[in-house]
Amino acid sequence: MKGKRLAVIALSAIMISVGAAGLAACGGSEKVEADIINGGFESNVDESTWLGWTRDGNAFSARSVVSESNYTESGVEKVAVVDKEGEKFFFGIGGGNSSRNVGTLTSNTFKLSGTGKIAFKMGGGKNGEKVYVEFVEAGGKTLAKVTNEDFNEPYVTTHMIRKIVDLSAHVGKNIYIKVTDEDNGRDFGYVNLDDFVMCATDADVAKYEEQRATQLKKYGEPTFSET
Repeated sequence: MKGKRLAVIALSAIMISVGAAGLAACGGSEKVEADIINGGFESNVDESTWLGWTRDGNAFSARSVVSESNYTESGVEKVAVVDKEGEKFFFGIGGGNSSRNVGTLTSNTFKLSGTGKIAFKMGGGKNGEKVYVEFVEAGGKTLAKVTNEDFNEPYVTTHMIRKIVDLSAHVGKNIYIKVTDEDNGRDFGYVNLDDFVMCATDADVAKYEEQRATQLKKYGEPTFSET
């Protein structure tokens, strides 16, 4: 009997060990951050390491984290209006990147806190069916999907307009951000991104709402009246 008990104990230990390994393989032990890491793309990056984000495909080249909005189109040097925050931002056609490139960009997993609202800036991405930003619960459930509904050529194009996503019903959950670019065309088939932040207070929300309204008034389609 003693031998059987020892065998059962040993088998149980093996099963627990295998189960733990399985959870780790499925992301069960993934580190959860208290905030969005490098949400403004300000930290140093190189081709192999991008702090706080994971890249797949070639649309999100680290070379495109830039401080200037200069780019070349059909051999002509141009400067885009982007309205960045801080020193750097992600420029979908900057650093030699092409609008034909496709891929995904996924943030660290973090705990949603504060008001549950997340603000960020987005430009380009004319085709919302192919270029979009998702906010995903750890495990894979999409909580919100944002496209560039502010795109309005020729007025709002490359401009990074402030977006505010209301995830207040999910405060306390572990989530991540996933940006998808499946547009391999030339017609604004890329995305510009900057300044992903969690709004800690209602004052933060009001600040970003005011910024958004100011941008739309400045860059949006002007109001015409007959005289």
